[in-house]
Amino acid sequence: MEEVLERIIPHDPFSPSRALSGVLSGIFRVKKGRTRICYIGSSKTKRIVVLYISDTPRKQGDSKDPYAVLTKMVHAGKFGELIKRIGRHGSNS
Repeated sequence: MEEVLERIIPHDPFSPSRALSGVLSGIFRVKKGRTRICYIGSSKTKRIVVLYISDTPRKQGDSKDPYAVLTKMVHAGKFGELIKRIGRHGSNS
């Protein structure tokens, strides 16, 4: 996980291939094995904030699917203030 946080994300944090869509648009993710790290950031302020790290196997439709869990957290407003402060790349960067 250190490699992802220290080398992979900083190298190209806003790569379109890492962008999530729908409710999660503006959030990016890196997959390494079954680990997923989801983050937001601003190229303007040069800040990246990790929102969610999961090592749960991805099974679409499962309530423990990492993206389903993250979507519930976003809908519940868990990151609202943080997203306002940091912005989502592409919308407030």
